[in-house]
Amino acid sequence: MGRATKRLGTHPMEITASGPVRTCVGCGSRKSQAELTRFVVGPQGGVVADRRRRLPGRGAY
Repeated sequence: MGRATKRLGTHPMEITASGPVRTCVGCGSRKSQAELTRFVVGPQGGVVADRRRRLPGRGAY
């Protein structure tokens, strides 16, 4: 049997003249980081908007 291979995403991380490109977790559209709002899990365990993109933890756009 052949060895299974792991395929990386079809879109490598892009950086355009307007900055990094991110994918919206809601609709899947790809836009510049500046056009999307970052969300993280806050200290109390709820989701909070990180408008400055400075809060710790993994974020979603």
